[in-house]
Amino acid sequence: MRNVGVVLRWWERLLGAAESGLGQRTGVCLWCGGRVRDRGRLAVLCARCNAEVPWIDEIVCLTCGRAEECPDCVRRKSSYIAANRAAVKYTPFMKELLARYKYRGSERLAPLFQEMAAYAYGLLPSPAVRTVLTFVPLSERRLEERGFNQAEVMARGVAGYYRLPVLPLLDRTRHTEKQSYKSRRERLESLDRAFALRDDGAASLREMLRTGPVRLVIVDDVYTTGSTMQQCGGVIWRGIGSSSLTIYGLTWAR
Repeated sequence: MRNVGVVLRWWERLLGAAESGLGQRTGVCLWCGGRVRDRGRLAVLCARCNAEVPWIDEIVCLTCGRAEECPDCVRRKSSYIAANRAAVKYTPFMKELLARYKYRGSERLAPLFQEMAAYAYGLLPSPAVRTVLTFVPLSERRLEERGFNQAEVMARGVAGYYRLPVLPLLDRTRHTEKQSYKSRRERLESLDRAFALRDDGAASLREMLRTGPVRLVIVDDVYTTGSTMQQCGGVIWRGIGSSSLTIYGLTWAR
């Protein structure tokens, strides 16, 4: 499944970005502030923090990219997403890392998230067709609170590395509360009709499909039950409705 060459190039690029500095002092851990004495898998982190990064090196569920069996994928009768891939497991350490980035204005972490998302992209099945990236949108209220959309930032980082276009395809039609503390049923109810297809983005995608198949990759930060990814994929699929379109998911964590 893994494109070894892509993953190796990803590591080389990540180390180069780390050495050029992601906003931190040379030799200082980006997370805990401790000294970085030896180069680890992530050169911007000290050995202790590196050891806590729960990389998904072995994929067990080929649908959602989880490192364990997935009950959500087993009971889902149909899916708008061909497959999802993620870089890390969503452990308490990763939750804290994401919270610092999203809610505490630690924008210096953005390149780190982009590089990790680029690693996850290398795990996606890679048919020889054109690929376009899009992202899960935020509501206007949430965007004003944070000042940026972390999914869009990651999508543009991946696009920059792989030289892919980013096509904004979705709008958030209403504000929804955080999904992380909701049950699967509550997530589905909360996200119902929460997304809409953008006319400009849809027109661009239809134009691309006239000349051949397209692989569309939806980028988000975390895949929990897959409700958000399924809702977004469904809106796109129903709006475009082309057999030449295959939709994938790409998330930082699973």
